[in-house]
Amino acid sequence: MVAIYILIEVALLLTSANKFSAAVQLSGALCAFLFLRLAPRRGLGFLFSERLYSLRNDYYRAKRRRAAKKFQVYMRKQNREVHFDDNGKYMNPDERDSSDPRRMN
Repeated sequence: MVAIYILIEVALLLTSANKFSAAVQLSGALCAFLFLRLAPRRGLGFLFSERLYSLRNDYYRAKRRRAAKKFQVYMRKQNREVHFDDNGKYMNPDERDSSDPRRMN
């Protein structure tokens, strides 16, 4: 439906004497088309909430990685070796299987 509307507006833009109004309507139709193509299927509220929680999780993962690095430095000064994964979670030396889904965030 939007594509047909865009074609009509292009035709009006080429034939009309008032080209400004046709260009404004065409830009509105293009915005509507882009909105329909790029908007998430579950709605914009879902998009914003997921992005918010994603940012929050990224922040906490970064804090966890930073704390893990500090703890590794502290433990090296104590002549002990500890290991953490890329997300800052402790890896038990006896159980270093990273494919375990329980380790995921």
